[in-house]
Amino acid sequence: MNMLHPGVEFAESMALPPISEDETAVPVFVGYTENGSMKKLIFIESMSEFVNLLGGADHSAGNSSVLYYAVQHYFDNGGHPCFVYSVDTYKALATCDSATILAELCAAVLSPSITQEPAVSLLSVPDIVLLDADASTENWLLVWQAMLSACVSKTGLFSLLDSPVSVAAAKSCLDVVDLVGSENGAAYWPRLVSDYTLENSRQIVLPPSAAVAAIIQRTDRERGVWKAPANVALAHVIQPAISHLQADGLFNHGAASINLIRSFPGRGVRVWGCRTLTPAPSSHRRYVQVRRLLSYIEARLARVGRFSVFEPNNEITWLKLKSRARDWLRKLWLSGGLFGVVESEAFELFVGLDESMTAEDIKAGRLIMKVRVAALYPAEFIEIHLHFELQERHGAGNSQGILI
Repeated sequence: MNMLHPGVEFAESMALPPISEDETAVPVFVGYTENGSMKKLIFIESMSEFVNLLGGADHSAGNSSVLYYAVQHYFDNGGHPCFVYSVDTYKALATCDSATILAELCAAVLSPSITQEPAVSLLSVPDIVLLDADASTENWLLVWQAMLSACVSKTGLFSLLDSPVSVAAAKSCLDVVDLVGSENGAAYWPRLVSDYTLENSRQIVLPPSAAVAAIIQRTDRERGVWKAPANVALAHVIQPAISHLQADGLFNHGAASINLIRSFPGRGVRVWGCRTLTPAPSSHRRYVQVRRLLSYIEARLARVGRFSVFEPNNEITWLKLKSRARDWLRKLWLSGGLFGVVESEAFELFVGLDESMTAEDIKAGRLIMKVRVAALYPAEFIEIHLHFELQERHGAGNSQGILI
């Protein structure tokens, strides 16, 4: 819509509603819907809006409505506004074989709509359960790898992976889970018997990733991104579809693990684990909350340093950057996000010649900040490097900061 005024023209266009930069856990759910396919992100603030934009459930066609019920479960567990990516319609799904579903899901999670949307920070593909009909776990691993690859492409994105229904198939995936970017995702098992019912009164069994997304979002909001999203009760769940007592080999102390969901008498059904898929016991990205905290710190400090790309690469700019970064890190530490009795045990900052940069870096217009944070134990630091590229070597620049 164009609005004309004397000497002035305004252009008004439809855009995604803004999401606060303070939001740390905004999920996108990928799958099939009644109405589609637009193959783009749709911003959803409530279940009623989902129905208005993407349609309802299909009670006549088996598992075709998995995404619908998963998003409902997300909102019923306290989830806030999210994104949905409709791959195609239920009608189109009815003619798809496993190979087609696999190709469409992988293409969706790697689409620029998701990997280039700055607001998205969690990725869930509930309709991966449509691959259950294929006895091979290879297709599951291909979707897992596509999701993890999307996280490699987009800094700060984290994947919530649903697992095959059977213990044997889930363990088979775990045994060969040497995937690129495994620290960027966490797998959950088993499926959940919900209190939602079909027309024949049969309970609907759901993959857990959507509810886990709500738990992560709620934990971030109420306790902080640095808190483990575990030991939290799930709403609208009667019981896990399979008991954790049958999950032999899915949780391993010294190797890659799947996070179990367990039922506790008098305490409900709870998420019982916060491990990423990284197999290395010594990795500092072994735990979901640590991996996400580091991404949070990187993103926020990159925002703190935005001003610097328009400044000369000199001592005054370094001092400003260091002061602003220290102020933000101190607030994070005082909020409980970093370990340490005193500030020096919680974090260290380095900006300047022979601290974080060489003379060659400065001449080339590279502003580098080194940050060491105690995300696991006091004074045991994990180092983060932030690079800001200045267009002009000895003056004000106007290029974009690059975070690595």
